[in-house]
Amino acid sequence: MLYSEYFTFLFAVVEFIAYRRYSL
Repeated sequence: MLYSEYFTFLFAVVEFIAYRRYSL
């Protein structure tokens, strides 16, 4: 497993959660 893929996935999840929090 490459760290780049892990960080990319983690960043996408965090950004998605932040987007939902801002939308509320």
